[in-house]
Amino acid sequence: MLNRFTNITISDIFSNFIFDLELPKNSQINYLKTPRIARISDSKNQMKVVGTGENQRFVLIVQYSYSKNNFNNYFYYLIIIPVLGIITYFVLKKITKKKKTYNKDALTKRQNEILNLVLKNKKITQSMLEKKLNMPKSSLSRNIDSLVKKNIIGKERKGMTNLIFLK
Repeated sequence: MLNRFTNITISDIFSNFIFDLELPKNSQINYLKTPRIARISDSKNQMKVVGTGENQRFVLIVQYSYSKNNFNNYFYYLIIIPVLGIITYFVLKKITKKKKTYNKDALTKRQNEILNLVLKNKKITQSMLEKKLNMPKSSLSRNIDSLVKKNIIGKERKGMTNLIFLK
């Protein structure tokens, strides 16, 4: 809230005068001294002081305060803060999503072969792994289950086969 003080004094004596003072939008009058008769009106958040006088000096003292359109500032904050929050969320999510590293020495030769094919294809069916690796179905299933338990790959049922993917 900004405070302003206006003092208009003319030392000459006027036989008749009319004055019209418009204050900034969203203003409030704290103190007002006018010659004789004055009218205060408010139109579209803009204060207006109108007055007349005769056979006297013109003295007008107005102390007022006003705020610089707080509505727009709050409106911008209501838009900018959530947008920044969403952007920050996605940026942090992307940063924290690190590539998983695996200790290849801890995996068997067959598990490494399975993992390499899954890394290469991103998603692959168990039957396709079976064909590409020339591995028996039961051995492949045991090795996949072992990798799933180690939380390295995921397995999802798809029709008559399983879809294998990286976690």
